[in-house]
Amino acid sequence: MTTTSTAPSDAGHFSLDHRLLRRRFENAAPRCDETDVVVREISRRMDERLDYIRIEPRRILDLGCGTGADLPRLAQRFPHATLLAADFAAQMVTRAGVRLRAEAPQPGLLRRLLGGNPPSLPHLVASADALPLARGSLGLVWS
Repeated sequence: MTTTSTAPSDAGHFSLDHRLLRRRFENAAPRCDETDVVVREISRRMDERLDYIRIEPRRILDLGCGTGADLPRLAQRFPHATLLAADFAAQMVTRAGVRLRAEAPQPGLLRRLLGGNPPSLPHLVASADALPLARGSLGLVWS
């Protein structure tokens, strides 16, 4: 007896609709900070673990940075490092840059008069599985 299968050829394969996911994250960006209680707790605990790790990374990537809630703390912990923010939702990365500039120490009067605005945050709008970064170019990835 011959049997035929009616199951789809990709049975058991899970796939996300990246366009839908990106659109939902874009729409959630304005409200994200109000609802990320669990994420903030996880972040706090991860940050505590860094007390036991003695590294001085030159470049740090906040992968999936969202609205950048962790960037000020990373900047404080690693003041000499260059921070990079990456998220696949452009609105999240935009809000991350605004947050970091808002929480950065303001330049003195002379620097303001001479046009010394704080540098903009290097940011990437990219998916985690296709980052445009060279292998070995990061000292720490925070996610």
